[in-house]
Amino acid sequence: RRRGRPDSAGPERNAAATINVSGIAAQTLEGSSGIESRTLASRNYYWQRGEQKLNKKDILIVDEAGMLGSRQMAQLIAEVTQARAKLVAWIFKL
Repeated sequence: RRRGRPDSAGPERNAAATINVSGIAAQTLEGSSGIESRTLASRNYYWQRGEQKLNKKDILIVDEAGMLGSRQMAQLIAEVTQARAKLVAWIFKL
């Protein structure tokens, strides 16, 4: 279950989630920000099964988006577009 999102029986609310290239980065970001963070592979696993789909109130933050391949990014953009969610892609490392 994502933070900010109630069980399916409740109303939809804004939810922020991040996508990371590596599992360690996902764990680190989630621990420091409190925002649910997973790898793209993990998100794709659920999306391909029709689970944990995005909705128009979701904000998806992609950390180190420059590390994603063009097919991965296209797939991600398709998911976000279909759900009418928001996408923030961070391509620089500070």
